[in-house]
Amino acid sequence: MSHETFKAPELEHLAELLPAYDFESFIAQGGMGAVYKATQRSLDRTVAIKILPREFGEDPEFRESFETEAKAMAKLNHPNLLGVYDYGDIEGMPYIVMEFVDGKSLYHSAWNKVIEPEQAIQIVRGICEGLGHAHEHGILHRDIKPANILLNSKAQPKIGDFGLAQQTDAAGTGEVMGTPGYAAPELIHSPDQAGIGTDIYAVGIILHELITGQRPDPQGIEKPEPSGDRGLDAIWQKATDPVISKRYQSAAEMAAALAAWKPSAVKLATGGNPAPRSLVVAPAPKNASSSTPAKPGTAPARSSSAPAGAGASRPVPQLVVPEGTNWSLARNMLIIAFLIAVIGFGFKMLQRAKKNSTSESDAAKKELFEKKQKAAAELKKQELTSTTDSTPSTLPPSSPASSPATTSPTSDPKPPVTPPPVTEIKESPAESLARLKDDLAKGNRDEMPKGSKRRGTNDYFIVETPMTWYAAQAFAEEHGAQLAILESSEELTWLSQILPDDINVWLGSGRAERNSWVDNDGSDWSLEEEPKGVGSFATLNKLGILRAGKVTDSLPFVIQWHRDGSNPGTLKTILERTRETLDTPNPIYPPGTISLGARQILFLPLPVNRSEAEALASIASGILAVPSSREEMGWIEDQSESLEASAGYWLGGQRKDGTWTWDSGEAWEKAKWIDDSEPTDGGDALILIPGKGWSNADPSAPAAGLVIEWSRDASTE
Repeated sequence: MSHETFKAPELEHLAELLPAYDFESFIAQGGMGAVYKATQRSLDRTVAIKILPREFGEDPEFRESFETEAKAMAKLNHPNLLGVYDYGDIEGMPYIVMEFVDGKSLYHSAWNKVIEPEQAIQIVRGICEGLGHAHEHGILHRDIKPANILLNSKAQPKIGDFGLAQQTDAAGTGEVMGTPGYAAPELIHSPDQAGIGTDIYAVGIILHELITGQRPDPQGIEKPEPSGDRGLDAIWQKATDPVISKRYQSAAEMAAALAAWKPSAVKLATGGNPAPRSLVVAPAPKNASSSTPAKPGTAPARSSSAPAGAGASRPVPQLVVPEGTNWSLARNMLIIAFLIAVIGFGFKMLQRAKKNSTSESDAAKKELFEKKQKAAAELKKQELTSTTDSTPSTLPPSSPASSPATTSPTSDPKPPVTPPPVTEIKESPAESLARLKDDLAKGNRDEMPKGSKRRGTNDYFIVETPMTWYAAQAFAEEHGAQLAILESSEELTWLSQILPDDINVWLGSGRAERNSWVDNDGSDWSLEEEPKGVGSFATLNKLGILRAGKVTDSLPFVIQWHRDGSNPGTLKTILERTRETLDTPNPIYPPGTISLGARQILFLPLPVNRSEAEALASIASGILAVPSSREEMGWIEDQSESLEASAGYWLGGQRKDGTWTWDSGEAWEKAKWIDDSEPTDGGDALILIPGKGWSNADPSAPAAGLVIEWSRDASTE
């Protein structure tokens, strides 16, 4: 869920709900709730209290995970583990009382920095020792990452957020846990094999990130950048070996390896990592995240140093040889040979850079020239048009230079008119998308909107304006796209990494028949993990976490174009696909369809009149819903309570000659009128007012939506 959908409780209200604590200040709010600083009166100690949204409290699976976190951490007592004192529930909102740490997360403290090896080792050793204590008590973390590690004012690490914790001897659940980039291969491909080595893998990634300033490519396409120190590189490489049995077999073993580390005599060339620095951890300000690991959704301010690989100069490797007169000549020869090699390599790189720069410069000049030509032609056209439309009385007198009778043979010709400089139009991604809307809707993919990302045969674009899922689907269709779907865990990792901070986005997938998950293009859900929660549609955040969103939620979303111009995710295509598969053993119903026995019901929030609603239902070989029994009436009314539509949804009933009848021909025996009274005036078409009951409406006027029904006894003509 997005933090925008959760309103953090006021301090005064929390003081009433939790009188055992004096609430001092609000610390921070994120996608997982809000954190407050308070004093526990009975023990006179400062604590941090995390309050989670009611939606999480209503989710049995999440609630179980939350209680697991609290109980797991309460069992542990170690200086490198965040202490937990209590947990509970207030007004349906889960809360947890934790140790207060006056500092920031490792993510916010070290992001985009290369840390001095000695301090990096001190931090990672502390993490290993804390994990070792947890492992000794039979508890795995399974989501180790910098955002889950707090640093106090002395840069000592404390591990928190055991929300994905599991007993080390527990059978695997088969669910994918962890965070992309830090999750070991077995968490993605074989979750039941997760063990102590899974936590060690994540610690190895953190060590690499601290000593190089960058995290290895989570997809494994690019080779990890070495730090230049063979000893340190050997440690993180062993910890992150893809084969579990080749990693350190315990956190204590990795801590021992770090303690035994000594700087390598020979420094290897690296890819331009920034110079290491000492990590200074200052106390967090009152409005900064504290005592709850900040999520990578909120990026800290960049350090003044350049990030790895971003144009920093390549350091000269250090060559260490024994001192003494016998080495002088050899040393000098080695240095000269090395410098010659460096100069030769640098000269080749310079020539290549010049060649590339020349090509790019030529292309830019050609483009600018063409633009100037076009502008000059347009200017000339305007001048000719202006001259042609002018009357003789308004024409200026001919200039001497253009008159043959007055032109001097020795006079200099008038210089040509220089066209005004061409001003490049600057537009935002949203403006670019709006400009290209018509072309994109026609399947033209020659120019894609500014800010779009390409992967394989698809282009993706993030729309940050919050909308409901159906509104987002309609927006995507208007631009020739569909809501993005995920076809692999690698695609999930890629998409989550390009998302903005602290938001959840809609995906083009939802629950359908019997609560199974389907994609907009008719394919089955491709990932092992399904979204958690009680909503009907899939959402994703920057951490790679999938959750179910409700039909009334408004969220940003990601739209997806197929490079070939096709769009299998349009509403018409989805409804046609349902019609084509109705006679098969496994019909493909649209996302959002819910089941009532042998009947499938879809609430479709589209502003259409009665005849348009019938046409949409007919495309899918369905009918406007006919709740003819008391059971169906109550069930459909209950399902509609989450909708927000004062204008109502079309049902399959009409009044003919003063008598109400069902479109299906079934007998009209019972009704669910608002106020239990049949309307005598007004329109002759039946609508459902969500959460209230039935009413009548003018069939020629648009309602808020329609209810489609598929059933064995429904007419498909």
